Amino acid sequence: MRRFYFSSTIITAGIFILLIGGFLITFSIFGKFLPNGFYSIDPFLFIGSVLATIATTLAAIQTAGEKWYIHASWLIFAFGTFFDVLVVVIEGLFQSQIGGTLTSVLMMASYSLYAIGIALLPSVPRPENLRKELNTVMGVFVGVSLLATWVLLIFPYVFRGVASNQQAFVALSYLMVFAVLDMLIRRRLWSNHRISFFLALSVAANVLGSFLVIVEQSGTTWWAMVLKDICWVAAYGGMALAGFSVAFEKDVSPDSIHVNREKENNPNLEFFLPVIWVGLAYLLLIWSHYYSDVISFHVVAVGIGSLIVVLLVRLNNVLRENARLISEANHEIASRRKMQEKFWHDSRHDPLTAIPNRSYLLDQIQNAIDTAKQTGKVSSAILFLDLDRFKPINDKYGHDIGDHLLKAISERLIFCVRPDDFVARLGGDEFAILLNNLQTSQTVYKICSRIMDKMYEPFEIQGNTLNCGVSFGVCFIEPDFNSPEALLSEADKAMYRAKRKGRGRFEISKAFDF
Repeated sequence: MRRFYFSSTIITAGIFILLIGGFLITFSIFGKFLPNGFYSIDPFLFIGSVLATIATTLAAIQTAGEKWYIHASWLIFAFGTFFDVLVVVIEGLFQSQIGGTLTSVLMMASYSLYAIGIALLPSVPRPENLRKELNTVMGVFVGVSLLATWVLLIFPYVFRGVASNQQAFVALSYLMVFAVLDMLIRRRLWSNHRISFFLALSVAANVLGSFLVIVEQSGTTWWAMVLKDICWVAAYGGMALAGFSVAFEKDVSPDSIHVNREKENNPNLEFFLPVIWVGLAYLLLIWSHYYSDVISFHVVAVGIGSLIVVLLVRLNNVLRENARLISEANHEIASRRKMQEKFWHDSRHDPLTAIPNRSYLLDQIQNAIDTAKQTGKVSSAILFLDLDRFKPINDKYGHDIGDHLLKAISERLIFCVRPDDFVARLGGDEFAILLNNLQTSQTVYKICSRIMDKMYEPFEIQGNTLNCGVSFGVCFIEPDFNSPEALLSEADKAMYRAKRKGRGRFEISKAFDF
């Protein structure tokens, strides 16, 4: 499929190169008119427009199973190229130049259809609210097209009997060029730029031909007419190449197109393409002021006005999209921060009792050791607690009662200490308490006595009266300690001495008065 697709592109390009070459040879032999009275360009325009119509029709058939806007874009292109075929046939049969009311209407409809079809082509990445954006863009394009048609073609013809045909083509050229620029910006991340390039080539040739018609009518030499006719053939060639590319390429849906992430963070295209087009339009406005016989200043002003309208609508869409993206980004940041905070909390707290766990306690002990080393004095102590008679309670009443008892014990321990103190669960039925900012050693003994008294009080758990005592060891944090594990080990040894002496009591690892 890929090989045939590539070959169809080469064959199509070769055909249109032969058409342009055939026209140049024919013009050099017969001049502007053939012996039968037809224009030299007419046969070549007819062949080119028919090929473009066939290509866009095949593309519409190929995309029938794709997203509706993809199929609609190529269906609109097919109607546009078909109108061009009608223009060529009517002008050839009736020997009329471009300017007849019917052919002018058909050509303006073709221009408008090209702009709308290009606007319908999918973007990469696809916008969040695709239908709303398409409706907005198509509404602007259709509105400007109708405005140009009535103001520049129908009104002058009705009231003055003369239609500003070429001026209307110039106004619609602005619309087509902006549609192409918008397409190139939207599809900049597309890995395959072949279709976008061919459509841009077609529109560029069409627009240049429209301006050359005006230049030709100003009395310029024969080269303007020849270049104008070459542009018409090249415009059909670009559309035919784009159509055949889609007709013989399998993946045309934006869901199956590879995104070129290397260009994702390059904002130059979004900025420079509109800037270049606005700059050229401004130069054209200056030119029309000094050469009003070639192109009307008022018409160029209307064209630039329509361009500004489209730019403002696009700017409004961009601002709204940016606001949506910023809101989503802020929401995502807040959500990630909340997740990080939750992850930090879960990793540093016991899931059952919701009090700090062993890891969190070790960090706090390390801070206390560092403070002791810096100050050279004792201002903290660690209590290592082990519950008495917890295993028989857990075995008798079950793990659910045991879990509720552990929660009640953790709440009671928090009640017994000061706000600056740190209560943690080490695991199982073991707890630890870090006493901070001690002014005197008597504070430790008072807190230990308070814990012993409160733990003698029974616990009421789901209608059960439970008695669970506690034994614990106390170790003051002196400057010569180097690690939290060593400190916990000393407090653990003191706790086991309390167990051996009869439980329900506490022991000091090393008596220390200050």
